[in-house]
Amino acid sequence: MLQAADLSFGYTGTSSSLVLDRVSVTVPGGRVTGILGPNGSGKTTLLRLLAGTLRPQSGRVLFEDSDLRQWPRRRLAQQLASVPQDTHLAFDYSVLDVVLMGRYPHLGAFQVEGPSDLAIAHGALRATGTDAFADRPFTTLSGGERQRVVIASALAQLATAGTNAAGTGFNLSDLSTNGTLLLDEPTAALDLGYQLEIAALLERLNRERGLTMVISTHDLAFAASLCDDLVLLREGRVLACGPVDDVLTEDTIRALYDVEASIHRDAASGRLVIVPRRHLPTA
Repeated sequence: MLQAADLSFGYTGTSSSLVLDRVSVTVPGGRVTGILGPNGSGKTTLLRLLAGTLRPQSGRVLFEDSDLRQWPRRRLAQQLASVPQDTHLAFDYSVLDVVLMGRYPHLGAFQVEGPSDLAIAHGALRATGTDAFADRPFTTLSGGERQRVVIASALAQLATAGTNAAGTGFNLSDLSTNGTLLLDEPTAALDLGYQLEIAALLERLNRERGLTMVISTHDLAFAASLCDDLVLLREGRVLACGPVDDVLTEDTIRALYDVEASIHRDAASGRLVIVPRRHLPTA
């Protein structure tokens, strides 16, 4: 379980310019939690604080009931992996190289990847449907293909050393049972087809392995279809949090985005459908 307890953070370090103000959030294990909010609400900042890449000015982050700052970085990286919105590489790495980067937390000083690490990387590529790209330069892939490869790298990072010495046998069951995946706008700038592919992939990872996920997104439909729980942020504060059906209402959408919308449940899929109607003038 991942928890934010009374977090406050500002990039200038002053209380007058807080990006997050006394935010408390609980991410239940084995569930998908979405973070929703308008631009500048603090979604990405909260995700970085949960990942430990930023330190709060006040409050703390707990992972498995221990303060994140007390976790050895290598051990934490074996159980907590992040997928950024954009991935820019300094060199023209192959897709396999990018996925193998996820194995770094499992290697000792001056140690290189062995057969089991290669098996894990190839298994992660298979799990994300990107094994055919293994030898291609990462930069030649489309946006959706790149996103799936970066997710594969995160899966390789969370995988335990469950393969045998011959380097065979990796599958999704080798993922850490305590693994948590943090994703920042995983469907941003993707076309509808790739959005559906990414959503289906994440849903399968959660369903088949119980992988805990925290997803920052602008996409209400994506959040409604994939997430179990939602955290609504506005101006750095939690507006509402809880199960999707309880939190995603016409009233909360109006309070969050100043948008009038209607919500109904699709008869075929059983999922919530949000139809924005008009932007309301702010006071």
